[in-house]
Amino acid sequence: MESAGVIVERWIKPLTSVDLSLDEMEVPKKIVIKYSHLFESTFLLRFRNGYEIPIVYNVTKGTLVGLSTLYQDFGLKGLEFLIFEFDGCSNLNAYVVGTNLIEIEYPRVVHRMRTKRPRVGLRFVHFVKDEEPLCDELEPPISFKRACPMLRGFEEFVFSNGIKNFAQFNLVLINYEEKWEKTVSFFDDSFVEVFFSGTPLSTGYNLHNPIDIPAEYVQLTTFWRKTEYINVYSGNTVWKL
Repeated sequence: MESAGVIVERWIKPLTSVDLSLDEMEVPKKIVIKYSHLFESTFLLRFRNGYEIPIVYNVTKGTLVGLSTLYQDFGLKGLEFLIFEFDGCSNLNAYVVGTNLIEIEYPRVVHRMRTKRPRVGLRFVHFVKDEEPLCDELEPPISFKRACPMLRGFEEFVFSNGIKNFAQFNLVLINYEEKWEKTVSFFDDSFVEVFFSGTPLSTGYNLHNPIDIPAEYVQLTTFWRKTEYINVYSGNTVWKL
């Protein structure tokens, strides 16, 4: 589920019993207004275990059509969360978080369109509550600890903009991918990811040229592989390179 190109805010859909009785799902208005032009009329919805299913995008209504098969194949009952992530090209990556707030163990018997190899990783969500403010610590759900017994007791995350006021957010998504690469995403009250502005690009900057890393950040490159993705910001737009 690698992504490249334009980065679109992720969004989350809490599923109800009513949702599971329908074949159609609304895309958040924020996503439709900003990115509707990026969505093909038909594309693939791809899951971590290699499951792929064709979905129709109704540009007039701003909806995804063709989800009922997914609900049946995964045996969803309601109260789960679907996380959607544009792959930067034409398809959507998707993840299912269960009622225990961590990503589910996907069924072994899946759709006939399964063509991709399964990918290691795990996600969990944390709701930000007034009575339980999120400051500088976050306690993973018990289900996540049981699923990851080898996880270190202390994990460090770096936020480039130095954000400290988490009360303004509705939900936090913690993502562990292969080789335990970690990312953190914050979502607003409409369950759409909040982007933080980075350092704008200089006019006429050539991205094909080597980029010098300032000495103060050299320690962060210690664990980089020969090939790494970086996010490039310009105003409110961000690309993954």
